[in-house]
Amino acid sequence: MVASINKIVDETKDGVDVQIKINGYNLYDAETFQIVDGNLSVVILPNPSSNIKGSGKILIHRSAELKK
Repeated sequence: MVASINKIVDETKDGVDVQIKINGYNLYDAETFQIVDGNLSVVILPNPSSNIKGSGKILIHRSAELKK
């Protein structure tokens, strides 16, 4: 089974205006629902209208050995 996400979220918190891009997937074993493989990328960027400089990126990889 496959689950995926591809989403862009505009967020303002304490006067900080950012855009969060989330993109990734998980592959699951259909019998045990264990994660076989997965990747998730989260990128945080200032919105173009913001005067904030800088950005951040997080990449998460998951994999597991199936146990039966």
